Amino acid sequence: MNEKATKFELAIQEMNIPWFTKVEQMDPYNTVLFRSELAVQDMRLPVFVVLDNTIFTVIRLVVANGKVRTKRRAAMDNFLGDLNSRFKVFKYYVSDEDEAIYCDISIPVNAENFDPKLPMYLIGELLLPHIDEYYKPIMALM
Repeated sequence: MNEKATKFELAIQEMNIPWFTKVEQMDPYNTVLFRSELAVQDMRLPVFVVLDNTIFTVIRLVVANGKVRTKRRAAMDNFLGDLNSRFKVFKYYVSDEDEAIYCDISIPVNAENFDPKLPMYLIGELLLPHIDEYYKPIMALM
């Protein structure tokens, strides 16, 4: 397991946070996914903390895993682009691979300077309130 993942796992154990499951990818970047769910309105949305040997740590929320209807794709792209320009910490996109909607927070930090509590703070204090506000408008465009 990579150093950032080790630090994160220890931090969530110390904070008594049992909501994550760990999946080691065994790839060239030594990627470890910590998977959980966010309760957003009446839905449970998958969220991942992606930790690897690169300079980036990513928090990835699966906003919608259904396909964006073709006739609504332009409107969705415009809406997500507006969110991206207004909220610099979030990067929304529709995946070309599965057409699901994702929201990423990218944290540029090396293993030595990685604060393992930062992903939890960003999820609870930024991502959750933000998606709670914008989930319905996004789903209305689906």
